[in-house]
Parts: sequence; C-alpha cells; structure tokens
Amino acid sequence: MAVSWDNSQDPKGITSSAYWQSPRGNDQRFAQYLDDFRVYGIVLSASEASSIYNNGNGDLSYAHGSGPAHLVGTSPFNSGGSRYKGGTLTGSGLVAGNAPGGGSYGGSGGRPEGSGGTDSQGAHSISGGVYGTLAMDAFLGGSGGGSGQNRAGGAGGGAIKIVASGTLTINGNIIANGGIGGTAPVNDASLAGGSGSGGAVYLKGNNLVINAGVSISADGGPGASFVSNGGNSEATDGGGVGPAAGGGGRVFIEGTSTFVNHHSVTNENITANSGGKASPAGLFSKDVDGLTLWLDAADSSSITHSSNAVSQWSDKSGNGNHATQSTSANQPVLTSSGLQFDGTNDGFTLTNDISHPNLNVFFVVKGHGFLYSTMERKGPYFYNNNSGRNLWWRINGTEFYSDTAVAGYSDAVTQLLEFSLNSGLQLYA
Repeated sequence: MAVSWDNSQDPKGITSSAYWQSPRGNDQRFAQYLDDFRVYGIVLSASEASSIYNNGNGDLSYAHGSGPAHLVGTSPFNSGGSRYKGGTLTGSGLVAGNAPGGGSYGGSGGRPEGSGGTDSQGAHSISGGVYGTLAMDAFLGGSGGGSGQNRAGGAGGGAIKIVASGTLTINGNIIANGGIGGTAPVNDASLAGGSGSGGAVYLKGNNLVINAGVSISADGGPGASFVSNGGNSEATDGGGVGPAAGGGGRVFIEGTSTFVNHHSVTNENITANSGGKASPAGLFSKDVDGLTLWLDAADSSSITHSSNAVSQWSDKSGNGNHATQSTSANQPVLTSSGLQFDGTNDGFTLTNDISHPNLNVFFVVKGHGFLYSTMERKGPYFYNNNSGRNLWWRINGTEFYSDTAVAGYSDAVTQLLEFSLNSGLQLYA
C-alpha cells in the first residue's frame, strides 16, 4: 500500500523512527521487527518504485525465465527457470512442485523441469537446461528465473570478457551474479519469483595478476528474500520446500605465461556457485538515485550494540543520517529477524532531520505501531493495536484517516510498505 501526503504542510520533515507518544494518549510506539527503512528525497517514477520492490509490484502473467535465444538442444530447449505451475500436478509429467524454477547456466537452477509436462495453464515446456562449455567457446550470459503467482523472476547475470596481449591486472571486483527472485507477500515459494543464474566472466592475458582484496564471481541469485516455506505441492523429485535459487554461471581465467592470485593461493575468491539462502538485503535495488536514508539490519557493520542492545543504526546512504539511542532502556534489540522494538519506549532519533519537498519511504516490517514521526509528534502512520490493524493519519492536528481498516495487513508477517509523501492528499493502493 502507499500513502501520498503534501509534505509542504509539514516542511520540517522526518525526525525520528518508532519513538514517540500517540497523540491519542495510548502510548502506542512501534512493536516488533524493523528490518529496512529507506527515504528518497525526490519523486520516484513508477518504474523506479517498482525496481525497489524488486520489480514485484503488480499482477504478472506466468512465464518461463529466458536465456540466450540461439541455444539448441532437446526441443523445445529452455535454460530459464520454469514458471509457476497451477492445478493438480499428479500425472502431469512435472516433478518439481508448483513453485517457479531458477535459471540455469553452468549449473542447474533450483526446481528444473527436464521433461516438461502440462498444468492448468497449458503446456509446460522443458526448463532449466544447462548450456555452454568450460572453455567458453561461445560467450553467453546467464538465464532468468521463472515467474511466481505474484512476483517476477530474477534476471540472469551478464557477461564480461577482457583479453590482453600483455599483462592483465585485476584491481577491482568483477561481478556477474544472477538476480534474486521477487519476494512473496506471504511466506509461500509459489508466489515468489525464481532467481536468475550467474553469468560469465572471461579473463585472459599473457601475464594475469589478481590483486589482494579482489573477488570474481558469476554466482546464481539466492532464493527470494523472506521466503522459506511452500512451493513443493505434489513434487516428486525429492527436493525440499522454499524458493528456487539460480544455478552457477561460468568463469574462465587464463594467464598464458604466468598467473598470480595475490588474494588466495587456492583461488577461493573466484566463484561460480549456485545461489544459496537469500539475504534480506537483496530485496531492494541500490541503483535508484536520490537515496537520503538507508537503515539496513542485514548489515551488521552498520549497527553499534552492546549485548545486542542497539545504540546506533548507521545510515548507509552516505548522508550521515544515523539513527541513535543513548538511553539503554530505550534501545531496540538486534535479532536475526531485524531490530526488535518493545512497543513501550524503544526507538531512535535521527542525527539529521530529513526535509525535502517530496519523499518516498520504504519499510520492511513485522509488527504494528508508529513507524516514523515528523516534528511536533505529527505521527503520519499508525496501526491501532486496540481495534485491529487500522490506519491513523494526522497532519497539523487534522485527522485525515481515523481507524480506517487496512485489508491484507498482518503484524505476524514480514511486509514491505511504501509511502509516497508528495503533492496532494490521497490514499491509493
């Protein structure tokens, strides 16, 4: 859901997170888990907002992931992950359950369908075929994951080729990893997208040198974030539940005369692995301009704590808008699910106020209560704990929404919320 608000009515902007009293007097601060909080100081286009949702906002048609178009093999050959499979699969010829598959390349993506079959959507062609050679005789990119019931698959990794007649020195990371599948609105792999395969890295020189601190990877995308269950309905291949990761890509490295890897004598910094378990950080795009604040619980280096009591959550946007709490009794607790707030007095104050004519705000949360505040405690968003999970919204003392029921919200499920604070006053979904 998204809420639009004319920020000019409160030009002082956002000042704190999860840390203030309710103007209604019931002391309802935010309770439970906050994993990611971002603010963009510009108006985002629809495509930019969609990319932050990992291209998962809106209805999608079910489709196989795609790979290089000119591959040949068992007809019809497809290296991309299989789409979501509907209906009863018994006797369908399909073996990997109803969830979509991951893209393949040098390694097979999760939930491949090597024989194809038929489901409620019609013919389900072969998917997840492995292709290419160790020597990369044909230089090819990776393959995308299949679409789930609600979310798109991740893209396949790209292809990078560098050839030098003399000395080739690699002094920076080279990454051709597959994209992560779109996360599901609930914990069910059949709704999430399959992840893309790794791509290709080809490096060749007469003398090839990899400097210390450098990594080279063509790894498959990890399974969709925040999803661990489901997707295995009527599977007969012996695979487990959960979202499909992408298969590993291909890496070719040759020093015709000499090859030196200063980082690892065993080349552990060179990988083309299949995707593993997702990191919550994979949910968001980092490439949209205008990022003003980014608090990321998945990045332990950004969190200062003592015995898991968090005193500072550092801003990763580069703008120094850190969230701080010096009072020990009011410090949220660092957990594997994010930062946990007690709903009584836990919260942060931002180092700097965030004031822009337009803001886009994104949260990954599991809980209820105020999420952020403007000056003078004009809390713009509230899920009322006393009468269900309702929206409460006040600007300059005026209640625009008072205990308005919000369908589909549950504080028992991790959810992604977006708020667009720009011109006009309207509620849209």
